Amino acid sequence: MSLPRAPNPFRHPNKSRHYSRLACQISGSTIPRRPNRITTSTASPRPAGPEPRTRTPAPSTKRSFHTTHPLSAARAPKIRIAENTRSRARPAFSNDGLYQGGVVNDIPNRLKTLEELGPKLWRTSIIEGFVDEDVDRKTFMYVARGVLKSAASRAPSGAAVREISENPDLVFKIGHVVATNSPSLMQWVISSTAQAGAIIPTLMSASRALAKADSSPGTTVPQRTPIFEKVEHLALEAHDPRAMLIHAKLLGQQKRYPEALQLAESVMSMIYPSKTNPPPTRSMDIPNLEPPWAIYSWLKRCAKPETSEPTSEPELKPETDTDMDMDMDMLKTAALEYQDPEALVTYATHMMATNDLAKYEECMSKAATAGYAPACRKLANFYYLTSQGRFPRRGTKSTDPAGDFERAKAANERAAAPGASKLKAFLSGLFGPQPYHEYRGLAIEWYELAFRHGCPRAALALAILMRENGEAMETVEPVFQYVLMSSAQLGGLIRPFRVNWEREDYVPMVPGEVLDV
Repeated sequence: MSLPRAPNPFRHPNKSRHYSRLACQISGSTIPRRPNRITTSTASPRPAGPEPRTRTPAPSTKRSFHTTHPLSAARAPKIRIAENTRSRARPAFSNDGLYQGGVVNDIPNRLKTLEELGPKLWRTSIIEGFVDEDVDRKTFMYVARGVLKSAASRAPSGAAVREISENPDLVFKIGHVVATNSPSLMQWVISSTAQAGAIIPTLMSASRALAKADSSPGTTVPQRTPIFEKVEHLALEAHDPRAMLIHAKLLGQQKRYPEALQLAESVMSMIYPSKTNPPPTRSMDIPNLEPPWAIYSWLKRCAKPETSEPTSEPELKPETDTDMDMDMDMLKTAALEYQDPEALVTYATHMMATNDLAKYEECMSKAATAGYAPACRKLANFYYLTSQGRFPRRGTKSTDPAGDFERAKAANERAAAPGASKLKAFLSGLFGPQPYHEYRGLAIEWYELAFRHGCPRAALALAILMRENGEAMETVEPVFQYVLMSSAQLGGLIRPFRVNWEREDYVPMVPGEVLDV
């Protein structure tokens, strides 16, 4: 039985799309002009006659009208107020998640590209499911041109979308294709079509507003806005599970937990795992929106203080067995049925606590194969600790590396003896326990993959294993620099390795702070 190996990140690049948050900075301050000078000539024709005897000549024939130096002259209060107002840039997004910025002026180039590659974009968008099959090429090109021209000259608004087409959902689908690789244009499309009534951009704007209110304590979510009114209609009237989740989260932020829990439970009863990817327009994946089980667990945790009995002294009540079983059932469903990477990691941690190493390795391998960096690092830690004798190898119950080495050596000698079955020896080596150096090699592979996914803890462990392999300091220094730039907390762990790197008697060890499983 072969052990799971890390996928090659260069052969299978991560193609997941995500929306990035924009930072819009508007600077409109003007440079005040130098004050105007009024010059006068103080010289006058000298009358005829003898020159005066005690008069000294004037030092200059021109002088400034201002009594103070131009560089230190105070500007008018009205000018200062106007400049301060212009320097305070508006936030990129409003409180209800709508984009308020402009669009980068590359529209002429995009129009030219659209005329050249428009038919190809139309066919590709239909194949990938972004646009319905009943949309012909003429309609696609007309809407695409309208989106680009409106974005170049108008602010995000629903009127700009309705002038292009009466179907805002169609404008969003085509605009989503046209706005590829342009974040500002993409946000213009989302904000404009949301104000026009399109479903998916409305959900995206609402989820962005809730995420902003969640991360910024001083930000409040508007109670009644067109965006959230549309979400409420989709949740309570159309029973859209995505809108129901967003509305449940909004109710949770308003501390209306019974209504929010009822909506979340309804969503959990409506959804089901699927082996095929749904079309983008029907997907449950909305940016800035947590999975249903995460929102349900969050609501359960927030509702507990209100449902608990009041006591004279503020103390934490222990969880009941029913609550623990309910949370574990929800976690198990999310991990094993929906294959959620975060849920798989949490469930694997529970399996480690019960000493079920086979289930731990299975769940952590699934999450790591999905490209989840914490899972890659923890799986690498598990294999590294197995190579050090901390955990037994698969198929064995012993954690004695020396004893296992002697038994493996004796088995190899018996297999090499005259008359021994070569087939039996081959099958024993194929399905028997893997040697310890194989687990160390697996750990290095998963550390490399976690490092490529941006995990500084995995980078530190990888650098130390590279030192054990005899790598030069020049090769490992970029890894150390990445750790220093990514995590100030880990910077203090690097200094002993850098100082003693060239010592032949120095044996580095992976710090225990990064070896959690």
